[in-house]
Amino acid sequence: MIEKVDCIVIGAGVVGLAIARSLAVAGREVIILEAENSYGMHTSTRNSGCIHAGINYPPGSLKNQLAIRGKNLLYQYCPERGVTHEMTGKFVVAIEDEDIPVLHELKEKANKNGLDQIYIADAGQIKEMEPNLNCAGALYSPTSGLIEPHDLMTAFLGDAENCGAVLAVNTKVLSGAIFEDFVELIVSGNPETKIRCGLCVNAAGHGAQKIAAAIKGISSETVPKQFLTRGCYFVMHGRKPFNRM
Repeated sequence: MIEKVDCIVIGAGVVGLAIARSLAVAGREVIILEAENSYGMHTSTRNSGCIHAGINYPPGSLKNQLAIRGKNLLYQYCPERGVTHEMTGKFVVAIEDEDIPVLHELKEKANKNGLDQIYIADAGQIKEMEPNLNCAGALYSPTSGLIEPHDLMTAFLGDAENCGAVLAVNTKVLSGAIFEDFVELIVSGNPETKIRCGLCVNAAGHGAQKIAAAIKGISSETVPKQFLTRGCYFVMHGRKPFNRM
């Protein structure tokens, strides 16, 4: 038996759920396929949860534009949906005096990106704001913040489901093929199931390249190479020494 649906989103991380939400809100029929037993089980909940201001990106780049637009949209969306977040502000710290010129370079880039609220604070100003922070100076970004990623994904999923979207967990994409008018996927199950859709979005995070390779009709030249990096995160118990990032 072949199931048919308008749109399929592969991956229920924050990106996949955001895409599914947008499609569902626009009136599209959406199924979200997730290999794990719940949503947001990988990268989406293994990060710092930082709302970036858009300081470091090349001026005029798409990443810069989306960072600023995304930040503004998040600060609008989160209070409406009860998503835990805080506009904490952020220091980019210069430990030694010789590091101060780098702060000026970052400030110039930030200003070109349209971030006029960013300024350089001296050691005295920083001590008033964060008594436990010792440094020569810092670039201060007042609109940087923190967000609870799982809360955000829950809100995205809720919006999508309220508009008729369906989340299918424990459902792995095994293979597929692109035809002229549709995409056909074979997904795990007992028995395996064929699903056809008019629109298929691969938002599978670290697994996106593997899934793309399993779908006939996708040229390997169009699939971005994967570059993996490792970040280490620590949990602090007790009273935190700082109020800002």
